Amino acid sequence: MVVIALLTATVAAAQVTVPGSASAEPIETWAPVACEPNDNLICNVEYDDLPGISITMDVYMPPAGQTYPGVILIHGGGWESGDKRSAFMIARADYLTSRGLVAVAINYRLTCDPPVPESVADADLCV
Repeated sequence: MVVIALLTATVAAAQVTVPGSASAEPIETWAPVACEPNDNLICNVEYDDLPGISITMDVYMPPAGQTYPGVILIHGGGWESGDKRSAFMIARADYLTSRGLVAVAINYRLTCDPPVPESVADADLCV
């Protein structure tokens, strides 16, 4: 199995409307959106259980019935900010699943001090 990791860049301040959201109001692209699981989305799968910290990922899947290749999505933010549930990340995951790929959007420990070995180690656990 080959895994490709995509590192998404932080984008300039922008707003988007999340399809299917209860509100038609635009939201900030980096603001986390609540995860609502369905047949094609598994929310908050814990992939590391550190003392007092839960590191999770969301798994976006094309329709069932086949085996699909996958992509790991790592949100931008310089290891200091960001979230797997931002509208920016959700849009990328939806795009990939519409093209027949499984998209796994991960969170990791955020840090304010370089170097960032804990954040990188968290991301590495998904691979």
